[in-house]
Amino acid sequence: MMGKKEIEKIIIEELPRLLAQSPAFRHQLIGIMAEVFVRKDELKQVLDAIKLLREDFNKRFEEHSKRLEEHSNRLEEMSLRLEEHSKRLEGMSLRLEEHSNYIGQLIKRQEEHSERINELMKRQDQGTKRLESAIGGLGARWGIMSEDSFREGLKGILKELGLKVERYIDYDTEGTVFGRPEQIELDIVIKDSITLLAEIKSSISREEIYVFQRKVEFYERKKGIKVTRKAVISPFVDPRARPIAERLNIEVYTSGYDVRI
Repeated sequence: MMGKKEIEKIIIEELPRLLAQSPAFRHQLIGIMAEVFVRKDELKQVLDAIKLLREDFNKRFEEHSKRLEEHSNRLEEMSLRLEEHSKRLEGMSLRLEEHSNYIGQLIKRQEEHSERINELMKRQDQGTKRLESAIGGLGARWGIMSEDSFREGLKGILKELGLKVERYIDYDTEGTVFGRPEQIELDIVIKDSITLLAEIKSSISREEIYVFQRKVEFYERKKGIKVTRKAVISPFVDPRARPIAERLNIEVYTSGYDVRI
């Protein structure tokens, strides 16, 4: 039995001769090949179909590319518009922030002006009351107003400042203050735990500074304590009394609004 290679060798050697000498064999072989291989006209049809498909593909691809380019242009245009809108919004935000800052400054200035106006009104009110107190002091000196009325008015000012005023009254049987037995009166100004021993009068002379100092010493003996702060409060203080008060460590206030505790 011949092998495959031997058969292939015989076909290769004999096929050309059979094709040339035997028309029947040649037609039979062409029929067999026609069933297996594509004919030239069929191949042309396939190639034409492929060509049409390629042309259609190219046309559609070109259309798609054109649409894609249009979409890209639209997207780019939208991006530019969006960027412009963003810039406008940013500009509006900056202007809004500037306006807000300006309004904030106006409000702050208005508050400052209100505070100044309130302070001026407060000062004016205090000035008016200082004037009234001074006028009251004059009235007390000239007998138009009693000393008690003046003292009560000045106590009212101290109470407005949150200070408590108490009246101390005792009797000096030994006459150490006035040189004779006499009733001793003092005012005690209190805030929290701080105490100020005071003499509230319409006017203070240099001699009355010495009298006040003896009243303080009388109070210390009676209470068994040491007074740390003492003051005279009067709208009219004799200039000659001030050095004596300073030497005796006595504070001098010409208005109730000046008292500091």
